[in-house]
Amino acid sequence: MATRTPSVYEGSFWSYMPEGVQIGGTALLLCIGMQHGIMGLTPLLASDYARFLKPKDMKIGIFAIGFIPQIFCFGVMGGLGIWFGVRLGEPNPGVYIVFLLGIFGALFTMLTQVRINITNIYSGSLSLSNFFENIFKFKPGRRFWVVVTGVAAMVLMLGGIVNHLETVMTFQGVFLLAWAAILVTDAVIVKRFLKIGPGYYEERQRNLYKWNPVGVVSLVVASGLGTIAALGFLGTFLQSTAAFLAAVLASILTVVIAIATKGKYYIKAEDRHIEREDYIA
Repeated sequence: MATRTPSVYEGSFWSYMPEGVQIGGTALLLCIGMQHGIMGLTPLLASDYARFLKPKDMKIGIFAIGFIPQIFCFGVMGGLGIWFGVRLGEPNPGVYIVFLLGIFGALFTMLTQVRINITNIYSGSLSLSNFFENIFKFKPGRRFWVVVTGVAAMVLMLGGIVNHLETVMTFQGVFLLAWAAILVTDAVIVKRFLKIGPGYYEERQRNLYKWNPVGVVSLVVASGLGTIAALGFLGTFLQSTAAFLAAVLASILTVVIAIATKGKYYIKAEDRHIEREDYIA
């Protein structure tokens, strides 16, 4: 149906360029930095599904969960979305899908939004519940946090956060890339190479300290400096590479603090009954 609809843009799809968009290395880096917000969420979703993999399916699961869906969603579907936007002169899928499919498009849009927002509210309420319970011992229940998450999302939407999506995604990318760098550095360098801390990840609260400076300090400092860079206070180049800067700083700080503390704050008591496959180092 879209192919039969007259195109708003008369030129070639591959040569289309929105008004006011810069071309060049700096613009490309800014675009990459913005996309880190999405790319940072991708491994979180993949790891959530990967929990259900059996050990014998690990190799095929790497591609089935951590590679193919991302290529399809962000590559194929992303390109298709751009094509629709250029041809119909409308960047909002919620508008052009309804325009093309009518009432069925409206139903499809509502169903997809309900599905993804239920997932988002569930994840958000779970994160808030865990944070306030562990840090402040505040336990109002999951229903309370579901309401808080939903209300906060609606307030942000009504406040026009969509108009600042580029900035929000850049800051999200700074935080998530720093966090991912800490996880990778801790697993590969600190645990495997330097042999600091336990060779596994402990999840039982009774065996853990409330804070581990290796992760907390690294994340706060790297995210803070990355945010300052993203705001442009450290120059144009670092503004466009703020997420990379945050990741590098996070990795360095993770190693330095782990060596300085000698892994003291990883666990209070070591569990002797850890399964062999749970060890990463």
